[in-house]
Amino acid sequence: MDNLAAELLQEVISHLADDSNALCSLCLCSKRLLPHSLEILYKTITITDLDSEGTPFGTRLDLRRGSQFFITLARLNQSLTRHVRRLHFAPSGLSFWSMADPDRPNLLENLTQSLKLMVNLKVLTVHFWGHGLTTSILRGCSFPQLESFSTSHSDMNRDVKHPLHQSNLKQFRIRVPRHGMPLYEVESSQLMLLGGDARTIMTVLPRAPSVTSLLWKRNDNDSFTLTPALIHGFTNLSSLCIESLYYWDIKALAPHLQSLRVLHFTRDGECFINFVAELADVLLLRGLQTFIYSDQNKYKIGYVSMSEKMSGIKGSSTCLLGRRVSVSPVPMHDLLPELLYEVVSHLKDDRPALCNLSRCSKRLLLACRQTLYRDILFTDLDSEGPPHLLRTTSPKLIAVLAQSHASIAHHVRRFHFAPSDVLWSLLKLNAPNFREDLIASLKLMVNLGHLTIEGWGAQFGFPNWKNVIEGCTFQLEYLCAIFDAVDQRGRIPELVPNQSQLRQLHLWVPEPVSFPQTQSSQLTVLGGDTRTIETVLPDTTKVTSLLWERTTPDPISITTTLIQRFEDLDTLCIESSYYWDIKALAPYLQNLQVLHFTRDQERTFVNFESEFVDVPQLRELRKFIYSDQHKYKLGYTCMVEQARIRNIDASKFKAKALVQEWFRQLPHFQAAYFQVANAVRVKKSFVVWERRKVCYDMVEGSAIWEISPWG
Repeated sequence: MDNLAAELLQEVISHLADDSNALCSLCLCSKRLLPHSLEILYKTITITDLDSEGTPFGTRLDLRRGSQFFITLARLNQSLTRHVRRLHFAPSGLSFWSMADPDRPNLLENLTQSLKLMVNLKVLTVHFWGHGLTTSILRGCSFPQLESFSTSHSDMNRDVKHPLHQSNLKQFRIRVPRHGMPLYEVESSQLMLLGGDARTIMTVLPRAPSVTSLLWKRNDNDSFTLTPALIHGFTNLSSLCIESLYYWDIKALAPHLQSLRVLHFTRDGECFINFVAELADVLLLRGLQTFIYSDQNKYKIGYVSMSEKMSGIKGSSTCLLGRRVSVSPVPMHDLLPELLYEVVSHLKDDRPALCNLSRCSKRLLLACRQTLYRDILFTDLDSEGPPHLLRTTSPKLIAVLAQSHASIAHHVRRFHFAPSDVLWSLLKLNAPNFREDLIASLKLMVNLGHLTIEGWGAQFGFPNWKNVIEGCTFQLEYLCAIFDAVDQRGRIPELVPNQSQLRQLHLWVPEPVSFPQTQSSQLTVLGGDTRTIETVLPDTTKVTSLLWERTTPDPISITTTLIQRFEDLDTLCIESSYYWDIKALAPYLQNLQVLHFTRDQERTFVNFESEFVDVPQLRELRKFIYSDQHKYKLGYTCMVEQARIRNIDASKFKAKALVQEWFRQLPHFQAAYFQVANAVRVKKSFVVWERRKVCYDMVEGSAIWEISPWG
């Protein structure tokens, strides 16, 4: 996660900021995404049972869940509260006073404790239904970054001025009851938005020359005394929002609103509107650019009156002054795909996380699919395939690929198919159509670049190989085909179509079967048994890496052409359960830089002194690797074998003396790697001894795979 800039991840998550359910799922996807998701989830909190309250974006909770939310915040000591930037607490009077008596004081106590921890709060709205409650919960709070404050006047004690720091306050709103109460002073010189009734406006606006946006909550008996200072305040306005149940007469104010750019009428009740009568005066505002009409109260939850539905204005409306700001989902094309793919790629080793991530949002589905289906390793053997790839044995996956009409299969770039005999038996029993699905899915993988098929002859028969490749349009760069000797009557006329792009070929064909045609002009990596090497290697000119699978102590016929090809090698991997005698080949491997010994069985011991005695004869050698992944296969639980493995691991640590001798004899030698754990199950599974280092280090199996693949 450290390699991914936090800004990129936050940008992706911000595209889900209007989808709390998606963000909650995102939190569950991976611990690496949790802090960034929490930052968005807790950024804007609205606790209310009224649709007309708060913002339509962010996290909305009812009073019951909100009470639990404050309990959580109060106990976590800023680990979550520091994320809160906007809090809107405005339950209805019915829900607040219907709470049980013990629960209501607990709610207020937890709310007070939580507010004290919200040191980064910028926007605070607190509306209660009781005298003095706001004063009580805000006592002892300090919000140094507070920019917006909204409250109910009836909640404040008569003898209290503004209870918060006002130096940064840019927005101030107050709900004033119809009966008179003293109005405490607002002392911010940076105030840009003011909201309240006529009395609030007449009191505050003349002393706030920087106010350019006004929210006017009109009561039934409002009247203005237009003083010169008040007229000057109206003249500076660029935005005006009038919230009222009554007729919005702005004719008297129109001469003083000629700088107005935005006019917003919003209902605080459910009355009908007469556009002709109520909006006739809009034309008097000569500088007006935008007009908004909203009546969120009309669309509140449970409002099912047919007459009101008929009178409702269809379509969504944008709103003003930060009261009901609507955030439209940002279209996917506005988010650079590279950023999204980079986020998903950091979860590529966590398949459950990716599956959850794909369910979070349709906008993430495509990117997750491209990562989920890019590399498919179908095997139940730990000894097969790259250790860092996710493994599966589910026939449902192959069925989905076969039935997707290339909508999913075209995402597959690497397909490694190497089931054990036990898995094959289970597939025959539980998935009778598996073979047909597999063949059909291969034909749909049009973008396939790496293909590994092992054990094809035993389960499919060699004639079926032709049925597979017919109709395939992929252009492989890597092909590994391991055919067994069960069907000896078969013949492989062609490996794959379009071999011109083939860079890596790993081929094993049983002796009775005729060797298939190969196009080897572009090959740089070749793997196989002695027969493959003797047949293919002489016809190549670019092979620099060789994987030699020694099934028996088989001799190789050293020809002049073969000697020349050995001299071009810089990497040699020998896989065998027998003694790795390279003494005879050493004179032809003087350009070799990487030597890799790997076991193909777990029953044979290794003797470092006898088996590695010839290594110093390779004068240009830089790296040596010893791996035995078969030894650490899943389910290997025999106590005797485990003890033997521990002894062998100990001997690998004791190889320091041998490696130090190689450092002395070989001038270019850099490092020796020894496998000591299951590379699939253990992240750092190799011991490495490096030049000029006294102690060994541990490295990941995936890093060794990049140097020299072993299977």
